[in-house]
Amino acid sequence: MSKPSRRPNREAIKAQRKEAKKTWKALRARLKAEGLEPPPKPTIPNRTSEYKTA
Repeated sequence: MSKPSRRPNREAIKAQRKEAKKTWKALRARLKAEGLEPPPKPTIPNRTSEYKTA
């Protein structure tokens, strides 16, 4: 088991993040059950950049 964090608000933040992930997962599952698919997200390759030189 991991140790409790020394930062006082970290546990609350972790709990909120966990709840949000659970909510989004349930929403995605419900939409998939209804036959809806999310639109594909465009991916940008690493070689594509706004800057041609560093």
